[in-house]
Amino acid sequence: MNYNSIHTFYYSQKLKIMDGFIGEIRAFALNYTPSGWVPCDGTTYTLLSQQALYAVIGNYYGGTPGQNFKVPDLRGITLLGKDPAASGYNVVGATGGVDAVTLTGNTMAAHNHQLKGVTRTGNGQTTAAQSQPGPTVYLTNAYALGTSKGVIAYSNTVDLNVPFAPQTISYNRLTPAVTPHSNVSPYLALNYCICVEGYFPVNGN
Repeated sequence: MNYNSIHTFYYSQKLKIMDGFIGEIRAFALNYTPSGWVPCDGTTYTLLSQQALYAVIGNYYGGTPGQNFKVPDLRGITLLGKDPAASGYNVVGATGGVDAVTLTGNTMAAHNHQLKGVTRTGNGQTTAAQSQPGPTVYLTNAYALGTSKGVIAYSNTVDLNVPFAPQTISYNRLTPAVTPHSNVSPYLALNYCICVEGYFPVNGN
């Protein structure tokens, strides 16, 4: 049985497998919109053009009441179940979230960074002194080896009990041009469509 005969068979038999409830949304793996469905792309429709669908979803997703309405726009977003107990998504049609987030001083959690240093007080501490910064040495106070001698500024030993003034290292909350980071989880794009021809859903309440 070739593709054309399969296509003809399905439509001639009017199989109910594709019949949906008006207002129902399905994710299709195919790259076109099936007959009886329209894409969930935020399109605005007049009430006369889609009376049955409007009777089901109304203006939950936008539009002007009594004139037109919008279908849900599911392009590039994640679906979330309604939760009556959670503010923000406790009603059908609620939206939120962003694709990228820029961190600021007000949004960063309070935290500490340990800065290690050394306090030198005598010649006995200069035996392992270093004159250049590096990955294995620590910043210390300047201490001369003697008259007209070089100043020691680094050490390969550490003192964890040396406090620094808060101004030693600071963060400027007004620093501009912070690059936003992606807030998107792993995804798979599918073709979301909403049913406009099918069974009319009866409110069971």
